[in-house]
Formats: sequence, C-alpha cells, structure tokens
Amino acid sequence: MLITGAAGMLGSALVRACGGDAACTPATRADADLTHAPAVAELLDSVQPDCVIHAAAYTDVDGCTRDPDRAMRNNAEATGILASACQSREIRLVAVGSEYVFSGTRHQPYGVDDPVDPINPYGRSKAAAEAEIAARMSDYLIVRTQWLYGPGGGNFVSAILNRARDGKPLKVVDDEFGSPTYTADLADALLEAAVSDLTGIVHITNSGVCSRL
Repeated sequence: MLITGAAGMLGSALVRACGGDAACTPATRADADLTHAPAVAELLDSVQPDCVIHAAAYTDVDGCTRDPDRAMRNNAEATGILASACQSREIRLVAVGSEYVFSGTRHQPYGVDDPVDPINPYGRSKAAAEAEIAARMSDYLIVRTQWLYGPGGGNFVSAILNRARDGKPLKVVDDEFGSPTYTADLADALLEAAVSDLTGIVHITNSGVCSRL
C-alpha cells in the first residue's frame, strides 16, 4: 500500500496507523511530484502497491483562493495523473475528499448522491479531482470528510489552542456546523476501506455535530 502526502497531518496519521508494517510505503513531495506523470509512473513502478491511499492535497483554503491555478494543479490535475497511472496498472485508489465540494448552504447533512456545488477555488479543485477519478478509473473509492484535527499539521483546534496559550483574543464564526474528525480515527477507517469492497463515494467523519463557536 502506498500513502501519498505522508508528511501531512492525515498522511502522518496513516503512517502511524500502519504501525511500521513493511507493506505500507509512505511517499512525500520529495519522493515524487504528483503533477509530473513520469515521476508518478516511476513511483508506482518502484513500489508496486496493490492500493494507493491518496492523502496528498493543497488544503490551504485561503491559499487556494489567492492562487486557484495552483489549487487545480495540485488537487485536480495531480489526482488525474495518479488516477490514470493507477488504472493502467490495476491499482486500487482510495482518495480523500472534502466537504468543500458542497456549498454548505443547506441546513441538513449532505448525502453522497447530492450534486456538488462548490463555492470557492479549493472546493472547485476538490470537485474536479473527484471528476478526474471517476472519468479515469474503475476501482476507486472517494472518502469525503471534514474538519480534520490532530497532531502534525495546521487545523482549527490547534489554532484556537495556540491563540489561547498566547493570550490572544479569540474570534470565530458561529454559523458553520460540522463534525470534527480526528485524524487517527480517519486513518484507521481509511485503512479498513482500502481493503474493503467499497467503491464510489462515501462520507466518513467522527460522530456528533457542533459549530466552531
């Protein structure tokens, strides 16, 4: 099994969840530029995985707004390249999706069959990534999740704790609701999903709902 984005918050949780299993191979940007098809092909041919968990992504929502081309390149185009390479080698792909493929304007949970309607560059890049996978692959699973928190990366929980420790004022929106999802729990679920018969799209989060306030 190959894990992309292994240096990120979720990727590092996946590596920890593997527990040193030699069958799990972590890959970072230093190992392969996923926007470069020959580099992706070389990586897959070297590792020869039966499954790829694709946790690599450009997740800086504000950064994506400032540079939407980079968002599309790193999220959609890179995913398309990886999907094509996996399909030609009969490698299963489990890709991490996002709630940002939806507008968030409805007042009830979204289902997997609801049409995507992203409203910002990050969401559009993730929706495009899903479309790339569906167009290029037969054996794939897209796991949409939301509000990730955990060690080893920037997230809302860490940002609030850091500001509180520094004695800085806290200011958050009170009209966003979601299910905070611990990366260690999601990592376990992704590893289980990787060896399951699930295909298509699923939504996986921790239980419970809250606002950011």
